[in-house]
Amino acid sequence: ADDAAAAPVADPSATEVASNAAPATEAVSAAPVGAVANGQVVPELPAKDYDYLVVIDLESSCPEEDIVESVAEVIIFAWLVVDAASGTISYEHGTTHVRPERLPLSAYTTRVTGVESAELEEAKPLAATIAELQEYLESQITSQGKSYCLVTDGQWDVRQGLAPEAERKGITLPAELQTFFDLKKQYTAFTKHEGATPTLAVMAAALDNVALESGEHNNGIVECRNIAKIVCELINRGHKFQVPEMVSAYSKTVAGAEAAENAASVTGSNTDTVVQLRGLPWQATEVDVVEFFSGLNIVPGGVVMCLGPQGRPNGEAFVQFTDGQQRDLALGRHKQLMQSRYIEVYESSQVEFDGAKQALSSSDSDTFIIRMRGLPYSATAEDITSFFAPIPLADNGIYIVQTPLGRPAGEAFAQFPTLEDMRSGMERHRQMMQSRYIELFKSSLEEVHRVVEATTRQAQQAAANEQAIAAGAQASGQFVVRLRGLPFSATVPEIMEFLEGVEIETNGVQIALNASGRPSGEAYVQVCSFPDMQKALQHDRKHMGPRYVEVFSCSVQQMMAGLDPRSGTMRSNRGGYGGGNQYGGGYGGGQAGGYGGGQ
Repeated sequence: ADDAAAAPVADPSATEVASNAAPATEAVSAAPVGAVANGQVVPELPAKDYDYLVVIDLESSCPEEDIVESVAEVIIFAWLVVDAASGTISYEHGTTHVRPERLPLSAYTTRVTGVESAELEEAKPLAATIAELQEYLESQITSQGKSYCLVTDGQWDVRQGLAPEAERKGITLPAELQTFFDLKKQYTAFTKHEGATPTLAVMAAALDNVALESGEHNNGIVECRNIAKIVCELINRGHKFQVPEMVSAYSKTVAGAEAAENAASVTGSNTDTVVQLRGLPWQATEVDVVEFFSGLNIVPGGVVMCLGPQGRPNGEAFVQFTDGQQRDLALGRHKQLMQSRYIEVYESSQVEFDGAKQALSSSDSDTFIIRMRGLPYSATAEDITSFFAPIPLADNGIYIVQTPLGRPAGEAFAQFPTLEDMRSGMERHRQMMQSRYIELFKSSLEEVHRVVEATTRQAQQAAANEQAIAAGAQASGQFVVRLRGLPFSATVPEIMEFLEGVEIETNGVQIALNASGRPSGEAYVQVCSFPDMQKALQHDRKHMGPRYVEVFSCSVQQMMAGLDPRSGTMRSNRGGYGGGNQYGGGYGGGQAGGYGGGQ
């Protein structure tokens, strides 16, 4: 955060309301990409000259001062575009308010940001805001054959703000929005700055020609302009923004883990990269831990789930990150939620990590199971066998995980006859099945049992919900399904063709639009009867063009909640197929949001 005493900029506490910024005395690490830093190999990205640099600044809510980020949500999203060749601002989008799930805002948030709860009531949710940014970048930059990369003032905006909140809310972020230049690091590398982490005020003062704007509150676009001024000055002085950093995918490959251990042995183990978690739900898995730290880079093989004397999870885990800065950011997740439980995050050491890893290896020496994630929904046991071929699998050694509704979840477990076979299987990490790369994690029989038990409970609850929806639909005589994942170019006739064999009410198809008035990829369809509703559900995850489409049953109450204007997407004004009634049989008015009340 910037120091207001050094230059006329915002109060340091206002830069990121919910951030846990590094202390002013902590130096910025500028280890070269591909080198060994903090005992680990820094992931290497190829050097590249970008045509545009997209400066972003986020501000988040926070319940009260000094409260952890467990309920932090983005409420301001500002961005502008810098022409990397000329070192000038080429487009300024401005400041966008973002509607959080939790309102009203705390008095602390309003005091720091100047944003009132009423200003956010009609704002777009984060998903729509990200979609708007993506639409601009695709239409104005990538479609013209140009390239871009994000720029932020520090690590918070992407690693602690955008990436983890998107993960929590099920928003898919493309790689481009998880790749960024940290201005503090770029400035440090170019100027050979030493000592405390440079603030915008320090950078501006050292560069002489930069006059920063000021504001009473944390104004996103003002912050973007100040970042952009530093960026442009660095460009004009000859600095090249060529090697960004990115939020890396977690690797559990044996080869990757051994590489990390070898790197650590070269420099000596470093105790500044490990944290200990306490209070984990008993059913928590390695995947849950990785998702809890979404946005941060974990070393290959860097998650150890601890077991008690009876070989059952004891609610603890150790996690090793790629460097000390990532570890410090991880400590900022202290008392955030995982499955409705507050998780404690504490500093730990390499010695404790290694001890926990050895204990786990000893207790799990006779199970050779791999968890697969990212499977195509159409994947079968035969596809999984082919993926690992010619490595043998154990008899009846494949379990495909299903969602509570009995649909493939995109995950599976594969059991191998020997440890060597499992290690060979782990080398297939991130290889392709059909058009998707598959992530692999070492697992255990205990984890399989936990997943099966949890899925069974969730399936029972989902069945009860489905029965309630069906009963309500039959009682009211109104039958609705929701489609998600439609191609943006999908038309009403194409939707009707997709639901071939299903009788649809006149004007019963409504295509939802986003805040920019463009198709959002969702639609609501009113069908004529309960059997038609069941037929429609059988089309779930079938393809329309290159995309598979999800189909859900939907109650009248959920539909009306989804049509709430605050949900951030709008109904198509085209009414529906075959007529001009904008309400489409009672379901087209207002704005169409997400399933079950605008999620």
